[in-house]
Amino acid sequence: MPEIVGGVLIAAFIAIYLLFLLLKLIWDGLAEWVTDLWNYLTGETARREERYRRICEAEEQFNRTILAGRYPSQEVLELAALSFHSLPEDLHRYFGEDVDYYGEAVQCVREQIRVNKERVANARDHKELAESFAELVASCSVPWDELTRIAKAMHGPHDSWPFAKYVQWNILQILSVVSEANGDVPAKLAGIYQVLAAQLEPKVYLDLADCIEKISTCKHNPLSLPLALESLRPYDQINGTNLAHKAAASYWFLVQSAVRCCVQSLPSGRIEAEYFERLKPFLSVNGTSYQSSYGGNNGSSTANHNGSCPKCIEYYPILRLKPDASEREVKTAYRDLAQIYHPDRFEEHNERVRRTAEDEMKKINEAYDHIIEHSGTNG
Repeated sequence: MPEIVGGVLIAAFIAIYLLFLLLKLIWDGLAEWVTDLWNYLTGETARREERYRRICEAEEQFNRTILAGRYPSQEVLELAALSFHSLPEDLHRYFGEDVDYYGEAVQCVREQIRVNKERVANARDHKELAESFAELVASCSVPWDELTRIAKAMHGPHDSWPFAKYVQWNILQILSVVSEANGDVPAKLAGIYQVLAAQLEPKVYLDLADCIEKISTCKHNPLSLPLALESLRPYDQINGTNLAHKAAASYWFLVQSAVRCCVQSLPSGRIEAEYFERLKPFLSVNGTSYQSSYGGNNGSSTANHNGSCPKCIEYYPILRLKPDASEREVKTAYRDLAQIYHPDRFEEHNERVRRTAEDEMKKINEAYDHIIEHSGTNG
């Protein structure tokens, strides 16, 4: 008898549980049906269908735009970010193995757009410098390849870089030396590398943080002559070209631009002067005058400095100026430097620093007097 009662209770429990499940399914179905009916009557269903259609269209536009090498519009990015679909194979290859879905790809594109805006702003500030190095690479790449083939024929196979890669390494070296003298890497200095790296490697996207890290962690050699100059000189002698001069002018333009991005100080000023001493043999044309390949002079002799005076090319860098500086620029630079280096600014008990400032001020006065009296800026 107890067994019968226990079996009846178990059967009753099972029946009640099955009935509960049935009622729940009916209720869930009814609730879903009611919800669907409500969404249909209120237009929510149509809105969801429209939203899904627009997301699918945004995915297609995103695909076409990216593969065409352009950036999608902001509206397309916002809609594509809502997609839960995985990327097609061609986009998966484009963005790399770590990016599988549209939302991740949109984040990558937004970062690229941010870096590109940053780069465009810096490109405006350093337009002439970027054009100078673009022209340099275009002019020297073929001769450099020829020199590489000759070297391999004479000395056997060896590793060699394309000219653009050598130039990029030299740029990083120069910026590292200047930043070390400055004590840190200013954002403006990093902007120079961002612009020039984009010029030399268009597919590489570096933001300012990347550039600051590259410059600050570069294990640079001591201040030295850029590698390509000595190699280009014999090519110029054989072929009657002036590629070494063009390269030196671009590097000198870079040094001046880099120093201007830093706090004016004795170390950065000495770095600039030291680079000038090393580049000077390549900057002179026929040993008499400096012909700039940048700054709008198109390789012709500068308007202000006296081409018959070898001293002129030495004095403009002391005032942190290009050789085509106007009289107003010369006087402004002199006043600014006098405020920085005037010995009275330094305490008398710090004799070493005061003597250094006096020596620097002596050079500044000498350069200013020579330029005003001898270069024709006053008349």
